[in-house]
Amino acid sequence: MSRGVIPIIELSMNGLGGGVPLTVDPLIGAVLESSSRTDNLLLILHNNGVGDGAVSFQPGANPPAFRSGLGAQQVTLPAGTERAILLESARFVQANGAIWIDFSSGLEATAIAYRLPTVG
Repeated sequence: MSRGVIPIIELSMNGLGGGVPLTVDPLIGAVLESSSRTDNLLLILHNNGVGDGAVSFQPGANPPAFRSGLGAQQVTLPAGTERAILLESARFVQANGAIWIDFSSGLEATAIAYRLPTVG
């Protein structure tokens, strides 16, 4: 079964967010499909449930993720909260540019990503 795809919204210097977040399915996980640029990705997670949940960012493939040896990173997502997470591509990106994300069982959450604009 393939992972759910979290939408990546390209922001401009004078643009706001937008987009429709993915309702995550803990059974299949999610993926950020960012085959070109993986820098400046801001992931917004919102726990809509009544219980705490965990989000796990899986280590990438080396190369290109030369910091993948640090392993997975787990973040707790308390009930009813929202977290903004800047992702480090040097740790999490797979050889095809994807970033794999897993969720604890029973987590009721949504996810959306924004690519922050670069200056210059």
